[in-house]
Amino acid sequence: MGIELYIGAPVLNRDGDLASLLVLLHDKKVEKQDFYREIVEFLALRIGTELDKLYIEERLRIKVADRTTALEESNQKLQQALNEVKQLSGLLPICSHCKKIRDGSGYWNSIEQYITEHSEAQFSHGICSDCIKEHYSNRDT
Repeated sequence: MGIELYIGAPVLNRDGDLASLLVLLHDKKVEKQDFYREIVEFLALRIGTELDKLYIEERLRIKVADRTTALEESNQKLQQALNEVKQLSGLLPICSHCKKIRDGSGYWNSIEQYITEHSEAQFSHGICSDCIKEHYSNRDT
């Protein structure tokens, strides 16, 4: 091939592993070979740094895309929850006596049933101290 000058330097990644090899070939005798060797070694270091930068940028791009997707999904869930909460806003027709609520179809439902169907709320029942006094204090034991 008529090569008179061969200078090579390893291109290392951030972990110190070989990523590539940078080689300078010339078909004529060259003086100041140490000068060219320093340039090749410098360029190999620079290339390794740039490759690491590209790798980090790609990893960041992937993370941003993943987080953006997760954020969009969370926003959709929050919007859906907000829409469900909005169904419970405004005036609700409620019976003054039994406290049932009239739904959009004109049917009367218990307040628990109505809220359970229109939100994610669940109920458990107990008796407050005022009701215990009012309804159970005069019972024969």
